[in-house]
Amino acid sequence: ITGGGYRLTWIGFAGQDQDKTVHPITCAGYEEGYLETVRITWGEDERGRGPTGTAIRTGRPAVCKNVAEDPDYAPWRADAVRRGYGSSIALPLIGEGRPFGALNIYAPEPNAFDDEEVALLTELAEDLAYGILTLRGRTAHTLTEQALRESEERFRQVVENIREVLWMKDVRQNQIIYVNPAYGEIWGRSCESLYLSPDSWLDAVHPIDRKRIMEAALSKQVQGTYEEVYRIMQSDGTFRWIAERAFAVKDESGEVCRVVGIAEDITERKMIEDQLHHAQKMEIIGKLAGGVAHDFNNILTAIIGYATLLQMKMPEDDPLK
Repeated sequence: ITGGGYRLTWIGFAGQDQDKTVHPITCAGYEEGYLETVRITWGEDERGRGPTGTAIRTGRPAVCKNVAEDPDYAPWRADAVRRGYGSSIALPLIGEGRPFGALNIYAPEPNAFDDEEVALLTELAEDLAYGILTLRGRTAHTLTEQALRESEERFRQVVENIREVLWMKDVRQNQIIYVNPAYGEIWGRSCESLYLSPDSWLDAVHPIDRKRIMEAALSKQVQGTYEEVYRIMQSDGTFRWIAERAFAVKDESGEVCRVVGIAEDITERKMIEDQLHHAQKMEIIGKLAGGVAHDFNNILTAIIGYATLLQMKMPEDDPLK
């Protein structure tokens, strides 16, 4: 800055707020609080008609030849003159075909920026804009990677700690892409075994249910209508009830490329349901037995009553008595 004879240079980015405020990002040179109090916009208002706002709004360099006399510089003249700014130039920083900010340079004397110097500074602004966009791209890439890692970590924490089995399969390659640790807990088999043999989960399905589930997996999973309840056998001979749903994932062309499924161990629920059904059945049987006993008791009452009347009418020595 001092080597070029300039007094101050700063970079401002065009804000997208309602007032179109220009936000100073960095500066070098003699500033003394100037940028803390100055308020510049890139709109059509009074504070947008200076070099900075004009350069951003039009996409072309804007020069103030004399700070002390230029009428468009009135909002900032007193502060600028007090700091020894005689003239200034604002050069648009352009990216993706539109200005996103401006490079501002202040000289101590009026008429400091001729055509040759404007051309050189314009090239400088173009290089600076390219550098800023490159840095932004790298920063965005880094932030995206960080966000992706954080998202993957959140996903891992959720799926690796839920009690349900979550799995994803590539139907074209017939390959399991992912299965969470709950598979090992419920099926009693390692996740690695499923990766090596994608259909090995069927080996644990109860023989009575296996054919039905195999046919349903082949026909319904890719249609997104797979919702089955079945039993799986454990190594100790016991079995568990499984409720499983699967959904098809389609690519851009509308073809099914993956299937995502979730399997839940509902053994405890089935036991409770069975106990409830048994209790309901016993209640029905009890009501039926009570009704039969009541009706039979009515018949017995009549029989006993008539028998008693007959007995009362018989002589004491009657053999029928």
